[in-house]
Amino acid sequence: MVQVLPLSGWRFDLSQVGALSEVLAPNCRAMSEDLQRTLYRQHPCNVVRLIANREEPGDVSVSERAQRADDFFRLWRKEGILVPEHDLAFYVVETTYESVEGRKSLWSVVGRLEFSASSNSASASGSGNEPSLPVAPCENETQRLLELRQVTRGDFSPVVILASSPASTGDETETDLCELLEKSVRQMTPTECLTDSGIRHQLWPVMNVSLRNQISLAFASSQLTVVDGTEYYLAAKHHAADCRRSEATSGEHDATQTVLVRLIPAEQPDLVVLPDLRKSSQRLTSEQLTTQLTAAGYQCQRVGDEPYACLDALELAALNEQQPCFAVGTTDGIWHLAFRSDSRATSEIAELDTQPIHWMETTESAADVLQRLANKATRDVMVVRPARSVEDIIRAEVGTLTCHETQIAPALPSGLVLSSLDR
Repeated sequence: MVQVLPLSGWRFDLSQVGALSEVLAPNCRAMSEDLQRTLYRQHPCNVVRLIANREEPGDVSVSERAQRADDFFRLWRKEGILVPEHDLAFYVVETTYESVEGRKSLWSVVGRLEFSASSNSASASGSGNEPSLPVAPCENETQRLLELRQVTRGDFSPVVILASSPASTGDETETDLCELLEKSVRQMTPTECLTDSGIRHQLWPVMNVSLRNQISLAFASSQLTVVDGTEYYLAAKHHAADCRRSEATSGEHDATQTVLVRLIPAEQPDLVVLPDLRKSSQRLTSEQLTTQLTAAGYQCQRVGDEPYACLDALELAALNEQQPCFAVGTTDGIWHLAFRSDSRATSEIAELDTQPIHWMETTESAADVLQRLANKATRDVMVVRPARSVEDIIRAEVGTLTCHETQIAPALPSGLVLSSLDR
């Protein structure tokens, strides 16, 4: 069984910072340089200064950036910009937004996941009390986050974990995780954050001991799968192992032996996994694309150039027996299916030199976003892989997915709850 624990988190004092939305930020994976600059200008206490401190002239390594993050973290706590919870709490979050399909709602809870003393710092299989890690990590990012954690002794962005209930045993006492979270915050007033795109995050600290125990017990028997923040998870795991070896721990449930997590019950109808969306640095017509991919070992089938050909191609790609199959759009507005026809081809269509496009916070459906991008007057070559189902992600083998295949929407911004390893 896994140990899911409450924490005494740090939160922004709204009397000091104003609107909560001004000091929050997307996770590091979605942090472009333009967005980083925007967040720096947006508010002097924006959490971007902790999670993705910008490089300054004279920096020779990530150490300087980590030290600046530590300076901000210390200053904000000293000046009361960040205030601690007076007791241990689980932080229940309901994220709601209006879509073309109506109002949608997603429940989750922020807490700490404790590492076992015998856990392997390199990988996790999902057996015993370890979550599965189907998403392959980036080693450089893991090293950066390890140094950030070591220097600041803080956790600033929760690792996103799907919690799947075990197979039904017929026991009438079995608990629906979403129902439990909703029940635990009834009659309580939340802290709210309304973003510019209309997404509302409501947060409740649950400090009642009985409710905390119920939440901890309910998630302890769940199957856990890390879907975002693999680098955060592994960095925390490495740090926990280093602290054990150096005997720098302080007894039971030491915070250095935990990682900040956002646990999402997998059995939610409004839980969405976004498709993998990429852009090529090349600008190709339909004829050029077909010639290039055929030479590289792919087969291309034309879908059309109608206004909704993008969505038609994506739907056909999901149904195609030749997997993996992609929808590919060219500069002349024509969409194709592309799939491997021989062993020379790679599953990522590397020949197109594609770069991932991060899904920004939006109340649009994935289909609406894709259609809007496909209809741009000046378009690049776009490669879209159908979204995986939640079940596919949970069943995936360790390290077989990329981070762009597991984007949960809508994402929870960094900065709602921060964790100090000294508490």
